[in-house]
Amino acid sequence: MPTEPAYYDEPGYYNVNVKFTADAVWSLDVFFDQLDPYGTWYDDATYGWVFVPSTQNYVPYSNGYWKYTDFGLLWVSNDPFGWATDHYGRWVYLNRWVWAPDLTWGPAWVQWRAGDGWIGWSPAGYSDTVYVPDDHWRWVRAQDIFSIDINRRYVTSNIKVYLSTSQPILRYHKFKKFQWVAGPSEQWFKRYNVYYKKDRPEPIELGRFEKPRRAEADRRARERQREFEERRRRDQQVRKGLEEQQRRAREEERRQAEEQKRLAKDRERQEKDRQRLEDQRKKFEEQQARAKNDAERKRLEDERRRLEDQRKKLDEDRRRQADEDRKRMQEQERKRADEQRRAKEEQDRQKAEQQKRLEEQQRKEKENQQKRQAELDKRRQEDEKRIADQKRKAEDEQRKRDEESKKKAEEDARKKAQEDAKRQEEQRKQQEQEAKRAEQERKKQEEIDRKKAEQDAKKAGEEQRKADEQRKKQEEADRKKAEQDAKKAG
Repeated sequence: MPTEPAYYDEPGYYNVNVKFTADAVWSLDVFFDQLDPYGTWYDDATYGWVFVPSTQNYVPYSNGYWKYTDFGLLWVSNDPFGWATDHYGRWVYLNRWVWAPDLTWGPAWVQWRAGDGWIGWSPAGYSDTVYVPDDHWRWVRAQDIFSIDINRRYVTSNIKVYLSTSQPILRYHKFKKFQWVAGPSEQWFKRYNVYYKKDRPEPIELGRFEKPRRAEADRRARERQREFEERRRRDQQVRKGLEEQQRRAREEERRQAEEQKRLAKDRERQEKDRQRLEDQRKKFEEQQARAKNDAERKRLEDERRRLEDQRKKLDEDRRRQADEDRKRMQEQERKRADEQRRAKEEQDRQKAEQQKRLEEQQRKEKENQQKRQAELDKRRQEDEKRIADQKRKAEDEQRKRDEESKKKAEEDARKKAQEDAKRQEEQRKQQEQEAKRAEQERKKQEEIDRKKAEQDAKKAGEEQRKADEQRKKQEEADRKKAEQDAKKAG
């Protein structure tokens, strides 16, 4: 249980030099596409298209844990959609938590408060008067801030006491044109003996995209680009109002940070004065103990009284400052409670107006529905009559077509029979002509064969005659040779 007001933890804006190894989300279409499986989207009158998780009684920045990084305190979500909803856009309480997307990245869009050894956070909306139910703040001991199982260590009772005895932590980091919530400082960790070391987070823990994952997400978003055109137009309509809320919220943050700086300097000065007087008191006590005569002891006693008066005045200033701090905290708590009450009343008023508009829309919709139904009934009767007429006309036309088809089929059959008979007659004549031609060809071939046979016989007879004459000549030559051989022999 917190017992003392918290000290002011290095309020202000601090430049940091960080390196991003992956890309931030580049299009609202990525959110519209990738969050679909985990809830529903609807068009809110103030925030445009918002995402509602399917988990009942969902409270943002509850299911996960904190990491200390170069960016500040980073919320690593265990929710499948937390890579988007906890690093971009803002959570807004509209009788339940809904998420309004935008493309501004941060390690965690939360508001921080700290007490003596305790720390708490809740979603940061678009304005400095955002409504958050008290029991949706998450409070833990300082030493538990980096516990992996932090959700088992949340305070569950007397939340109002923690809120009323704590101060906002107004620390922000700036990098180029960007700025985001930093969370508690290393000095705060040391003050409450919190073990810390800087981690290097993965791109998915930062809600950022390395090249392969970006390419896939971009492909999917482009495929549904036309589907989300109306949502993008709606975002352009509400964006100017939301940016104006953020601008006013940043101005109030700067004002509060400057006020905390001033108070922190006053406390530091008072602490230095107190320490200086305490050191001087101890020094005079030592000198008084070593004093050699009454005059020196009287001088030291007078000096001690003077220091005592200064110390009393300083204590009085400290008590007055403490009273002012308590009054300021009470005033801040009263103001916070009033702002929360007004925000809740405004939310209830808007809800009532929305309900009234919804009922009026439902009434008009019902009337229009009845009117449309009557028109539909009339149109349906006219359509039924028209369809019956068309059907009757179609049946008549079909009957005529059937009769015409029958006549045409009979005519086609008659013509086909005539054509078949004509074709058969032509085939018969063609066969006769082919038979006649074949007979003529046969006779012609026989004549050719006869003449050839005669020629072959005549040729064979001539060749035989010539052979006989040649034989006779050979025989005569052989005879004469034989006679000559005989004469020679005799």
